[in-house]
Amino acid sequence: MSRNYYCSTNLELVELFRHEDSRKETYAQQVELENELVGDFNTDNTNSFHLRLVNVLADVIDIVINDKGIYKDKLTHIRSALENNVNDINNWHKVFIPTTFEYILGIASKHKDLRRSIATHGWPSTVDKYKSAPNFIVEKGNKLNFKDIFCDPIPEKNTQENFNSPLLNEVYNAGASRNFGEDIAEIINDILKPSGRSIVETDPELARLLAVMAKNYLGRELSSNEVIWDPCAGSGRLLTSLEPAFDNVQANQIWANEIEPRFKEPPLSLRLGLRYIDSLTPQIIPPRKSQLVMLALF
Repeated sequence: MSRNYYCSTNLELVELFRHEDSRKETYAQQVELENELVGDFNTDNTNSFHLRLVNVLADVIDIVINDKGIYKDKLTHIRSALENNVNDINNWHKVFIPTTFEYILGIASKHKDLRRSIATHGWPSTVDKYKSAPNFIVEKGNKLNFKDIFCDPIPEKNTQENFNSPLLNEVYNAGASRNFGEDIAEIINDILKPSGRSIVETDPELARLLAVMAKNYLGRELSSNEVIWDPCAGSGRLLTSLEPAFDNVQANQIWANEIEPRFKEPPLSLRLGLRYIDSLTPQIIPPRKSQLVMLALF
């Protein structure tokens, strides 16, 4: 039996992890459970809750005894591609052009409105169709308004580094898992932390607490001519944690500023764009009238 597993639970939620030296972050050590969400103390029937908890714990015991934990973080190819290019901002950007396109295709496979939108723009079933003409990735991608990602410099034609099947399959499946850019953001934070750039992502619970405190201080809903601006947006954790405190915010009321260029693309642009996925529009219009999140790099 492996002794590298550890479990975290408040009984309503059970999370299982397996330590491995090569996986430095806690999220990267989390393994899959058939159903980690047990229920809600306040609303669930006691007997039903108890039965689900027993089933989840039985799954944990089975995984640990037989050492058959499967990591939830499977983005090994995109991690490797980014680590190899972390010191070259142009190549870093080139990695994201085809992978973001494929990631969005994965999300669209589970999101009817997005699927309809990209079909209207003539997106292919896979970015691999454009590997011999990568300028079309930028052209089609811009119609969906991820303009900070789908721009120059574009990758070279037919490059194995940017158009290999394992990499594209990996990011498509990640998108289909409906992580909405959170997984990519975690990888980038993980890669940039040791670089000496003082990268520390805000804890999710703290981010939501700050949103609640801001709403209480304001004492009302945000009006249509007001914006929420994060001057040091990083990977976008604060700006993607506004709900449920602010539940009426539109995409054009979100302003993000960040000095680190590796954050302006995924995760910041992708994370915020997918957070307001229902506002994606083919029109490119001035930011104050647009449905776009306002990004700046200073």
